[in-house]
Amino acid sequence: MRTTTADIRSLIDRIDRGEIRLPEIQRGYVWKPPKVAGLVDSLYRRFPTGSLLLWETTEEVIEREPAIEGPNARPLNKPQYLIDGQQRLTSLHRVFKGHEGARIVFNVESERFQNESAATAKDARWIRVHELLAGGGDTYTLVGQLRERLPNIEPKDLSDRIDRVKKIADYSYYVEILDDLPYEEVTDIFVRVNSRGVALRAADLALATLSSRWRGVIAKLEAESEKWQSVGYSAVSVGFLARCVAALATEAGSFHGFASAPLEALEEAWSCTQRGVAHLVPLLKNNVGVATSELLPATNALVPLVAFLGSRPDVPLTENEANAVIYWLFGAFIQGRYSSAVETAFAQDLAAIRSPKPLESLFSTLRLFGQRLTVTEDALAGRTDRSPYFLLSYLVARRAGAKDWWH
Repeated sequence: MRTTTADIRSLIDRIDRGEIRLPEIQRGYVWKPPKVAGLVDSLYRRFPTGSLLLWETTEEVIEREPAIEGPNARPLNKPQYLIDGQQRLTSLHRVFKGHEGARIVFNVESERFQNESAATAKDARWIRVHELLAGGGDTYTLVGQLRERLPNIEPKDLSDRIDRVKKIADYSYYVEILDDLPYEEVTDIFVRVNSRGVALRAADLALATLSSRWRGVIAKLEAESEKWQSVGYSAVSVGFLARCVAALATEAGSFHGFASAPLEALEEAWSCTQRGVAHLVPLLKNNVGVATSELLPATNALVPLVAFLGSRPDVPLTENEANAVIYWLFGAFIQGRYSSAVETAFAQDLAAIRSPKPLESLFSTLRLFGQRLTVTEDALAGRTDRSPYFLLSYLVARRAGAKDWWH
């Protein structure tokens, strides 16, 4: 491993030249404008903002497209892959280029940073950060212009504050470079580095482990997720699909099994997941009337059903089977099956699905035999849309011909 330092301006230039790239194991860009503004504020005050970790390899690496605009050419020299620091470097690239999601402005009076708004655009105290970083005008001229509009601020203070913003480009990061480590070892480092704190969700870390063994899988999951999101089912996220694959491919149905599950089992589980979702979403839309997954109180309850529908032959359900699936799902919602002890519920339900009579076993696990699900007045009175009965109430209203006055 080598170590070096690099200032922000040179790092941005290297991104533009395609010399710093993202490997598939990285998650998407998730930072919101307030967090970007917080990073810029820390750099302005010369506070520590972490280090960067790069990987240099001769291996062929499947890449993720960065969430930036502008040049990102194929490098003339061997590229390096960003293992730790993606959110920071992507944010800084956006700030430097004036990206619409990172149009950070600086208040020369209070020395605060925030995303540009209609109010800041009309207020002479706010200056666009990317214009200062791009060298927009010399400090002396800018101070003269601001002095006319803000006579209560000393020229020296204005000059010092503007120069400190410009010097953000000179801020140096400590950079560690991993040389020619195998993909699996780099993935292990990525998982360990990002396990600190709450940097990544469990699904993100599991996907990194999975992609090290099955190249290109994240692109498959993202394409499938986008297909279902386009028809109103945002619950079918990349993390949800990964959870379904784990349910079908691993003994315990958990993410931990990705490290040891045979590749053939993972590929078969992926085919079953696609088939299961393709049966479940139309069932919810057409048989139940759930046009969007935003109405569903607990998406984890869908995983066992995806596993069940994906494991059976690719034929339509009978009317009784379809009704049983729907009844079980509403029973799981009402009883709060996946509101706590999620892993235990997964283990029980997945064991039921693998039994000779999966639907009967699911009903037995939820104690639905010998009694009917009932809805009492006390269960509904004073409840909000967070109630497990909200979806039922909505569907009953729709069935009765109610109109949505807003949509």
